[in-house]
Amino acid sequence: MGFLLKIAIFAVVAYGIWKTAKKWYGILGGTADQAPVPKPEAPQRREAPAPSAPRSIVEETRLCSVCASYVSLSAAKCGRPGCPQAA
Repeated sequence: MGFLLKIAIFAVVAYGIWKTAKKWYGILGGTADQAPVPKPEAPQRREAPAPSAPRSIVEETRLCSVCASYVSLSAAKCGRPGCPQAA
């Protein structure tokens, strides 16, 4: 049992020395020969251009006496005789 205890203590001490040496080597500039890793930059936000003039989505409509449906004032004739829409 004494021999196994000596091996365990040696392993713990060796691990402690290894970690301490690795830490001090990093602090004293042991990693200075490596190129720094660039950090990824956040994508820049692009602002949408302001609309020059608001577009009209809603059109004026009226009831067509021939078609019996609501048609746009800017619509062409429906093709039926007597259509009141402008040519």
